[in-house]
Amino acid sequence: MALLFVPFLFSLLITTSPPAATDTVTAGRPLAGGDKLVSGNGKFALGFFQMAGGNGSSSTAPKWYLGVWFNTVSKFTPAWVANRENPLADGGASWQLAISGDGNLVISNRANNNSMTAAAWSSQANTTTSNNTVAVLLNSGNLVLSDASNSSIIFWESFSHMTDTFLPGAKMGWNKATGFTHGLVSSKNSGDLSPGVYSATPSSDFANPGLFLAWNSSVVYWSTGPWNGDYFSNTPELTARALFTFDFVSNDHEEYFTYRLRNDTMVTRYVLAASGSGQAKNMIWSSVSEDWVTFYAKPGAQCDVYAVCGAFALCREDMLPFCNCMEGFSIRSPQDWELGDQTGGCVRNVPLNCGVTDRFYAMSDVRFPANAKNMEAGTADGCKQACLNDCSCTAYSYNGSCNVWSDGLFNVARQYNYNQSSSGGILYLRLAAEDDVSESSKHTRGLIIGVVAVASVLILSLFTIVIMFVRRNKRNCSSVGRIICGTVAFRYKDLQHATKNFSERLGGGSFGSVFKGRNRLLVYEYMPNGSLDSNLFGSKVASLDWSTRYKIALGVARGLAYMHGNCLDCIIHCDIKPQNILLDASFVPKIADFGMSKLMGRDFSQVLTTVRGTIGYLAPEWISGMAISSKVDVYSYGMVLLEIVFGRRNFRGECTSNATYFPVQVVGKLLQGNVQCLLDQNIQSDINSEEVERACRVACWCIQDDELNRPTMAQVVHILEGVLEVDMPPMPKLLQAISGNMDSTKT
Repeated sequence: MALLFVPFLFSLLITTSPPAATDTVTAGRPLAGGDKLVSGNGKFALGFFQMAGGNGSSSTAPKWYLGVWFNTVSKFTPAWVANRENPLADGGASWQLAISGDGNLVISNRANNNSMTAAAWSSQANTTTSNNTVAVLLNSGNLVLSDASNSSIIFWESFSHMTDTFLPGAKMGWNKATGFTHGLVSSKNSGDLSPGVYSATPSSDFANPGLFLAWNSSVVYWSTGPWNGDYFSNTPELTARALFTFDFVSNDHEEYFTYRLRNDTMVTRYVLAASGSGQAKNMIWSSVSEDWVTFYAKPGAQCDVYAVCGAFALCREDMLPFCNCMEGFSIRSPQDWELGDQTGGCVRNVPLNCGVTDRFYAMSDVRFPANAKNMEAGTADGCKQACLNDCSCTAYSYNGSCNVWSDGLFNVARQYNYNQSSSGGILYLRLAAEDDVSESSKHTRGLIIGVVAVASVLILSLFTIVIMFVRRNKRNCSSVGRIICGTVAFRYKDLQHATKNFSERLGGGSFGSVFKGRNRLLVYEYMPNGSLDSNLFGSKVASLDWSTRYKIALGVARGLAYMHGNCLDCIIHCDIKPQNILLDASFVPKIADFGMSKLMGRDFSQVLTTVRGTIGYLAPEWISGMAISSKVDVYSYGMVLLEIVFGRRNFRGECTSNATYFPVQVVGKLLQGNVQCLLDQNIQSDINSEEVERACRVACWCIQDDELNRPTMAQVVHILEGVLEVDMPPMPKLLQAISGNMDSTKT
């Protein structure tokens, strides 16, 4: 009995265990509907899947796809789809990915014996030179169909037929002999992966290489600009050499752009977002937030994407949702809008009468639609009449000249200038006389009425609290003599009295001094822990443990990232140093002293200005007289970060007998793997080795000679947060040269 039982149990274990994941499809081993291929490194998988919310508005039947997805992230994200134009009604056991009789990859019904005529999708490659092919899912996420006996003979690959995602190692470009392009096409929405209205197409112009984003393959709304040898002019984010390597190749056969990861463990994608967005986004997976983090999006403003809201809709950057129907119109497909696709636009509530009884609704401060037709009309009334006389006219504008529009109105947006005031024109929208605008807009306003109601309650509550607070403190307000509560302009003697004749100086900056008061009279809060400089190099140095230092470093990075990327204009501080970083009671850092700061419009990547800042924190481009960018703050931050980590000034030689320039010491020890020997003795027992290594690496990338090799502050934040891994930095040649000159002088 025992002898019989053991073989039976062994047989049972073999037959019931799940099959090991494989990365290959052969003629004798297809991929069934419930199985999947997994790349050798585990990062990618291939199989049949259904998107959440995939039913959409066009059909009640489920939509199944065959594609490649990211296998190591918790949020299901496709990277490539085979049958996006022909989804399956059933993704179960009835379908399979197989090698057909002619050697091609096909999605076929298992009952039809891999017939090409019954295939839902085929690779359609020329495989006449081989009767034995295999398909392999590579570590890069590329699905390759090759000769079974010689893998270097490739008949077809998914990287040459990208859908909406550009993965590292793929080529974005075109074949000069055949004219075939490797571009991207957005998906319709988050649940429908069929082709959308936006495309990313490489230029086939020899003299003007680059990538163009277009609507309906006809209207270009953004381009990368020309390649300058290091990056495309409109994409300075490509200077993130600490994370990626970039190549632009142009020869007699092909022209393409590609990129690769410096750290293969990082999960990233460049995606042309679904039709409700139309932005090209570089995204990296964050294991901390369990979501994709957007590094940059092009174009930067959502309303700069052409016709993102569809016809007869208004795009507004200052409100959510950013798409809203014009007065007299309602959403064409609420289901699509719920899935993030607004490109279907809006439809009229009441048809036009096509006569003089129609009326017009004035839309002020808007960007006009494209394709205007100029009419001969000398007055506003004449322009209005010209529109009424044309049944196809849907809107007009008059500002000394008459322009009219016919049929759908696309790409209309509310305009604002840099002073936050309106800067657009007036568009007169044609409506039927019977159309009650106040009633017709109820549906659109219903999308935001709940938010307004809640906001009203909150504002009323806040107002009540403020009134109570003012009444409670009225006596204290009146005790300040002639100074009353509210925003006031202080007289000199008031400030003199409040600061005890300016007797207690707290510090100073490039444009003035700071004094302590008795009363809360100044706009800026008092920072009880003083400056970072006094805490690092003064009597308070022992109070900064490692966790506090790391919190300060991350806080300063977040502040600079906000100034560089989230304000209306890019704010370049120009004088980042420990003296200009103040610490509150909880050691939360605040960036101070903006006396030397420079504003740079979003349309510019560099600006010319006179040299400003502090020796020891000045980027090399300051000294050379070149135009500067926000990367000068990155350089200064790198120096400050070294001082935070090691507790010593960057421009003093310490620790070693030859007194090598300290930043050069750090890079040298970092390359040797012994950077902890330089750490501040006050925190030796309280360090996080992983954070120390991370901070040192990013600091040394920040102080690279060439600004193109420095990360942006947004990238610095992600690195310090642990979202990104960063490679080992090279030795900055200029700093090394400076250090050599210092050593030779001392010798």
